[in-house]
Amino acid sequence: MKRLILAGIFLVAVTTAAVRYLSADAFRDRLKAGLEHSLGRRVDLNGQVRFNVFPAPGLRALDVTVHDDPRFGLEPAAYITSLEAQIGFLGLLAGRVEISALRLMEPSLNLTHIPGQGWNIAGLSQAGSFPGIAIRGGRVNWKSGLAKAAFYLSDADIDLERRGGQWHLQMASSGGRTDIPAFTLGRFQLRGAISATECDLDFRVVRGALSEWLMLAAGNDPGVHGEVSATAHLKGPLAGIRIEGKTVLEDVHRWDILPAGARALPVAVTGLLDLDTQTVDLATAARQEFELPVAARLRAAGPVATPRWSLHVRAGEIPMAAAVEIARHAGLQAAQGVEAAGSIRGVVGLGPGGAQGGFLIANARFSRGEDQFLAAPKAILTLGGGGATLQSDRAEAGAGEPLSLEIETALPEGLRRFRVASPGLSVASLHAGLRLMPGLSLPPVLASGRGTMSGSLDGQRVDGAFRWNGRFRLKDGEAAVEGLADPVGIRSATVDIDGNSLSVLGLRATAGAIEFTGRYTYDPRQSHAHSLEVESPAATAPELLRLFAPSLRPDRGSLAKTLRLKRWEPPSWLAGRRAKATLRLGRLEAGGATLGQVETQVTWEGVRAEAKPLRFRLAGGSATGSASVEASPTGPRYTFTGRWGGVPWKGGSVELGQVALESSGEGAELVQNLKLSADFGALGISLGPVRAAGGTLEKVPGGELSIQVVEAQTEDGKQTGKGGISNAGRLQIEISNGGARHRFSGTISPFVLEPE
Repeated sequence: MKRLILAGIFLVAVTTAAVRYLSADAFRDRLKAGLEHSLGRRVDLNGQVRFNVFPAPGLRALDVTVHDDPRFGLEPAAYITSLEAQIGFLGLLAGRVEISALRLMEPSLNLTHIPGQGWNIAGLSQAGSFPGIAIRGGRVNWKSGLAKAAFYLSDADIDLERRGGQWHLQMASSGGRTDIPAFTLGRFQLRGAISATECDLDFRVVRGALSEWLMLAAGNDPGVHGEVSATAHLKGPLAGIRIEGKTVLEDVHRWDILPAGARALPVAVTGLLDLDTQTVDLATAARQEFELPVAARLRAAGPVATPRWSLHVRAGEIPMAAAVEIARHAGLQAAQGVEAAGSIRGVVGLGPGGAQGGFLIANARFSRGEDQFLAAPKAILTLGGGGATLQSDRAEAGAGEPLSLEIETALPEGLRRFRVASPGLSVASLHAGLRLMPGLSLPPVLASGRGTMSGSLDGQRVDGAFRWNGRFRLKDGEAAVEGLADPVGIRSATVDIDGNSLSVLGLRATAGAIEFTGRYTYDPRQSHAHSLEVESPAATAPELLRLFAPSLRPDRGSLAKTLRLKRWEPPSWLAGRRAKATLRLGRLEAGGATLGQVETQVTWEGVRAEAKPLRFRLAGGSATGSASVEASPTGPRYTFTGRWGGVPWKGGSVELGQVALESSGEGAELVQNLKLSADFGALGISLGPVRAAGGTLEKVPGGELSIQVVEAQTEDGKQTGKGGISNAGRLQIEISNGGARHRFSGTISPFVLEPE
């Protein structure tokens, strides 16, 4: 018996396999006619037709096209990889094709809606006895007229069976969007009955990704993460299907968004669906299992391909910590690393055009680590115009520093405007707040983070760049100046900022050991963008040289030094420098000499600065002329031309005229490299027998000072001679008239000259 059973099974298997490959082309035309009669559509059998045994006797056709009613467009209603038609066996033997059920394998179906004409499946059966249909692994596309929706059903398993005047439906499917790669809604199910006028269906979502269901409407990732499950009952006429259901949100970041102690949030929803006009109206139900901090209403209308939708949300007393966490997961850089306290409530409407709404924030406190940088008893958040605006007229920064604040952002560019006003705000607190706004930098006068400002500062993004405006008083601030060894310490100043222009008025400041007052302006529209007025009671030449060393002797760079490159290019900040300054020094100590009442106009262009005219007092006399300094990696080069007169000496006065001085280097190099030429004259003096004298002074680099020509008027008449520096380092002069001879000696520094 066992062998008989095995033989029977083997025979059935062999027969089944053989039948599947047995051609049934003789029934092709009758199968085509039967399908067209059952479906009410023109059908093309493009592939082979074979007999089928399992799961029921029938015919199997490959590559089948089902055309649509021309009213719904020229694209076929279905492309079917394999179609299995179940037919009566006795009818088949008699040559009749009577279809009792259809099985579609991996079809691609187009579900089309035409306004005023309904759906293309409404009149699917022309014969009145439509067969049952099973779909496996199908794809369902949604169309409105010629437009195809981005949303589609994938991997759909659908069973349709007609019982009386109703269709009984059972479906399990996933969903996706053509415009978002690797998008999937997870798995959902639909079962129940539907007729030409009404439906009674149960819908279920099995743990789908919350972000992807939100993307279904928005078309992009809103940054809200978690899982969603849902059940709903849809019942009523097709023009007004009543929806009663429940959505369960799980693993929503963060947990304090959910009720205390809960890991899932069930939300009851109600609404209406009109299939003919494609409108849906959903809202959170009045009665909930948990008291919800928000109430929402979703309305969607229009064709499937281009839906019009709006979401209205009313929030009541949501913790600020939860709101910041949502912003953080939405990718808002300003929320990264921020802790918040307080609450927020208000309303917002969302739609394809953006968000509109307003919120009241109460008792807000924001901190990063242990540092609290902003507190606001009351703030207003307004949404609209593609962005958001936060305003607070009474806030505090740092340790109770009062301020008013306005921040405006826009998508996708980010921060659009930042305005702050305060009677006394530390610049450090301002920096702490601006760290929430990546890419935003303060004006240079505030860049160090030191000091206190009182006034207002307003920044706006213009043509992709941030532009500042404002007027404020700055105390105990600091500003780094490129090319200066030490930062400028600002004891007090009034700062005006107008876009790219800057004015610093009433400046009281220090640079190294030098104290000064004055004003500074920057205007890139001028030929000399930097303009400075400086007045200082005292300064020393060594301190000035130290401060300006980075500008006067820029570093060549280690590579240039190693290779001993001869060509030197100044750094860009120095090459592009265009500045002018008015300088007044009460006293300047230089090389053991004291210059008083120093006044000059300085023009600095690139590597060269020129002081012209230059006036100062020295040893009781007045000097006028011009000076220059040129930066070099081997040391600065100096020049001076001018005159020095009215110097009291030996009862008369001395004058140096046509002075030309050049030198380079630093320290002892300045004396070694000095080149000097000058005329001198002395009148009304009493130097031994000399009552008047004149001559020329010269010094060449590496040489000593020499007096080339001396003409003196003495008691013995006119005498001539010359002088210079001896090997012992003393100044010596000798004059004669061929008879009388006079010698004088002394020192250069200090200047002493007496008869021998």
